[in-house]
Amino acid sequence: MPQPNISLVVEYTVKKEYWDPFLAVIREHAAGTLAEDKDCLQFDVLVPTEPGDRVFLYERYRDEDAYQAHTKTPRLASVREKYAHMLADRRIVKTAVG
Repeated sequence: MPQPNISLVVEYTVKKEYWDPFLAVIREHAAGTLAEDKDCLQFDVLVPTEPGDRVFLYERYRDEDAYQAHTKTPRLASVREKYAHMLADRRIVKTAVG
């Protein structure tokens, strides 16, 4: 039996002064991940329509192995370093799809 897809819902609380720079970094990361990682099936940056300080990601990977490979990429390490000072908080929820 194949492994289920793995999805992540990530909630970022962004420091207000870094809103635009954070969005630029995270959108570039999403596009790069989709372009370079064949096992990333979906990667959406979700910005609430109501003004605030939160940004959400929805990511979906082929399976747990694909997700684990993503967590070890130089791209992810680099992007986390770029945005670390821009965040007040980050919460990740990992789920199985299906």
